[in-house]
Amino acid sequence: MSDPIVTEPDCLTTTLAVSSSSDDRADVYSHVENMSTKDKNAPPPTGWPRLAQKMVEKPELESFFRFRELNVKNLLYYQVEIAELEADLRAAEIADWKMHSSGKREEAFARGAYLMQRAQDEIDTPYEERRQFQLILKIRGRLKEYSKIERP
Repeated sequence: MSDPIVTEPDCLTTTLAVSSSSDDRADVYSHVENMSTKDKNAPPPTGWPRLAQKMVEKPELESFFRFRELNVKNLLYYQVEIAELEADLRAAEIADWKMHSSGKREEAFARGAYLMQRAQDEIDTPYEERRQFQLILKIRGRLKEYSKIERP
């Protein structure tokens, strides 16, 4: 068992022990449920709990960092990553076309995505033929993440 957390005298008058055992946690929950109204209405400890309470009581006091510069950088990094994936996809498309320039399969990949998907499941499909669809899946994931980001 670790050291107990002792609250300040002007706050809760209870000392709670921190423990990882379920019996001790149950005791703590039971104790909180059995607290008197006076204890439940006591001001929270100083620090983050008290600051949170004040912000709830007076919303005009709310102040949160937006981390605008970091958010902008994050968007730029996503853009760079997606642009690099796009360039890799174009290179894979060209390599696939050159590899199958006999006239059948490259047209199938260029016009029939289901054939490209099916090639993923074929055991004997070379890596070069799987690469194009793997890049598409990776791009799809990054675009989904990028699109969900709130713009600063």
